[in-house]
Amino acid sequence: MTLLDLQRSCFFFFHCQFHPTLHKPHFCPHRSTGEGTSNLQHSVALCLKLHGDKPVPQSTTGSSIPYSEAAHCTLLALCCAKEHRPFNSVLDEDYQAEVEMLWPGTKLPHPATINNDVKSLYNGLSRHVKSYFQVCILIYIY
Repeated sequence: MTLLDLQRSCFFFFHCQFHPTLHKPHFCPHRSTGEGTSNLQHSVALCLKLHGDKPVPQSTTGSSIPYSEAAHCTLLALCCAKEHRPFNSVLDEDYQAEVEMLWPGTKLPHPATINNDVKSLYNGLSRHVKSYFQVCILIYIY
């Protein structure tokens, strides 16, 4: 793989959330997410065993969504955009208590982060909407 290929590629970057300074991060190319998954799982299990931590329980039903800070930010941005909620709704004490109850220790994003995420969503999706309508108009004309 050349340097140009690497610059054009998307990689997932996994680091230990409990002991990031003690482990090398794992990298996984975007298109081959199935490769190396067992290595990542073995690394997590070993880390937890070495440090006496308990693994996060996995859902047996498969219907729950695993928590990630990025997914949480995305859901907050989508919720604010769809429901016309203010970005500073994350500062509400009741909302913070609810989040703490559901996932203790969760760090909520700053309202400015949500604002930036909504702008990014708008800019990214507006290009798709524009190209969709351009295609529809061209088809209609011909």
